[in-house]
Amino acid sequence: MPELPEVETIVRGLAKVIVGQKIISLKTTALKGDKIIIEDIKTSSNLPSIVGGVKKKFISAVIGSTIKGINRRGKSIIIELSGGHSLIVHLKMTGQLIYTDSSDKVIKHTHLIFNLSDGKELRYVDVRRFGYIKIFPSENIFLEHPLDTLGHEPIEIKIGELRELLSNHKIRMKSFLLNQSFMSGIGNIYADEILHRSHMHPLKISSNLSGKETAKLHKMIKEVLREAIEHRGSTIRDYVTSTGEAGDFQKMHRVYNKEGKPCRCCQGKIIKIRAGGRSTFFCPACQPIDDK
Repeated sequence: MPELPEVETIVRGLAKVIVGQKIISLKTTALKGDKIIIEDIKTSSNLPSIVGGVKKKFISAVIGSTIKGINRRGKSIIIELSGGHSLIVHLKMTGQLIYTDSSDKVIKHTHLIFNLSDGKELRYVDVRRFGYIKIFPSENIFLEHPLDTLGHEPIEIKIGELRELLSNHKIRMKSFLLNQSFMSGIGNIYADEILHRSHMHPLKISSNLSGKETAKLHKMIKEVLREAIEHRGSTIRDYVTSTGEAGDFQKMHRVYNKEGKPCRCCQGKIIKIRAGGRSTFFCPACQPIDDK
């Protein structure tokens, strides 16, 4: 699933090209045999299943509107439209949001196409179809799910806020970093990378962190996420930028998906365990357990 750095990369890329564009029409695709058929969307009957909420409202609010802005909250993309509505786009596991020439080949699993006034297109592609696009009134957008449940933005969180969260919850550190109601946007990849750079065992209890450990964790959260954004995120499988390119930060991963490989810091062997319900990679030498 694209995490904060990947979603932020997409938002920054799209902000340069789609803001101020008018949405001329909507299209979807259908598969007939091996052939991809592109269909105009004029009624709610042929809106793809990835569109949630009131589908009739979606068509009337989107077609003819102008894109006023695009932002991110956690792992969600927020596209503000003229007319008082905004779209919440969540890419989930395999979603992609790509700005491309209208002449470019439409690939399989392209579910929604926004035809823009500059003659180009914004395409939503999703192999597994777990992602969604929903429309809500802009004035209430942060009261809608999932935005209403999200915690602090990790890059913006102050050390006092982090300290309070840690002390008020007695849970494993991997689970702490994955909890979107504490901090929003960190997923499996960056939780492992943050914990490694913090020299912290993934099973350490959050409320047991010392002041020094908290300060180190605070620094590494921001450092890892900022570096990942600079390198346009991590492409492990499906993630691509808004122009369809791969990210580079996977080349900088120290532990994620590196079971059995030597640690870049100490040459010890990286191992994998289950923590927070997720596969978790860490170096026992660099990240010793000192509580349970």
